[in-house]
Amino acid sequence: MKKQMKGALILNSAVDYLSKETLANLLFPLPTKQKQHELVSMMDTARAARRAKLAEADALLAGMNAFVLTALDLPHPTPDARSVFAVTSAMLARTRVDAHFFRPHFVALEAQVRNMKTGVLPLRRLLAKPPMNGVDAREYSSEGRRYLRVQNIRPFEVETAEAAYVNRQTAKDVELQGGDILLTRKGTFGIAAKVPVDCLDCLISSEIILLRPELNSPVMPEFLVAWLNCSVMQALFDRHKTGAIMGHITQDVVATLPVPTPSPTIQSRVIDESHRRRDEARRLRQKADTEWQKAKAAFDVALLEGRK
Repeated sequence: MKKQMKGALILNSAVDYLSKETLANLLFPLPTKQKQHELVSMMDTARAARRAKLAEADALLAGMNAFVLTALDLPHPTPDARSVFAVTSAMLARTRVDAHFFRPHFVALEAQVRNMKTGVLPLRRLLAKPPMNGVDAREYSSEGRRYLRVQNIRPFEVETAEAAYVNRQTAKDVELQGGDILLTRKGTFGIAAKVPVDCLDCLISSEIILLRPELNSPVMPEFLVAWLNCSVMQALFDRHKTGAIMGHITQDVVATLPVPTPSPTIQSRVIDESHRRRDEARRLRQKADTEWQKAKAAFDVALLEGRK
């Protein structure tokens, strides 16, 4: 640990922090009340504009769900609120016995998917190897290899801005490769993203499942990502989840889940729309961030000018 003089920034080997004395003696500019109102109004406007652009970006990605279902001629899942329903002994003999699993809308939805005219395969038939969890790491460092956790996996995207770092090596069979897909299995489970080229050096958490598509698979990796993220698959993930307190999905379950195999034309249409929406969402987010930074800089200038 190293410390500076009293009243200055104190540096700790683990955490940087400010002392009470520093905070108590900080100086603040004090513009007129009218100027304060102007500054607050300026930042409120900038903040609202930023929120609007971010909401538009989120809506673009959320809209992929409707596009995928329309392309596959599937209806939106409709939850059934019934608390009493019948389950046959034959159904119980083949699978689980919990009531959640047998909710009628889950049963009907899965039957509809498995009987799609496009043809359907279990996910394991599309993979070069069985689904595999990442590595467990509970101690992070300020350097080393980037370590992706559940919060780093967004629908269609891997977000590394807040990735942790670990000093750890792992078995080669969970080293990321081009075309790999990451699927969250715990907490916010069932979120899928294709691994971008700039993330091939990352390690993945044990709460993320690695899916490695077969090179000659009839389903393109980016179409598979779109299918895994759509509301139909989200409902099936919910049906097959395990755990009453913190739901999660297992490798064995993931391997058996149904994946439609539509024509390459339909798959390409979905992939192209995914790219278009992601590019536009990225542009909106970058614009929101750029304009927000400009607004903060303008605030600083206006604040200092207000002192004159």
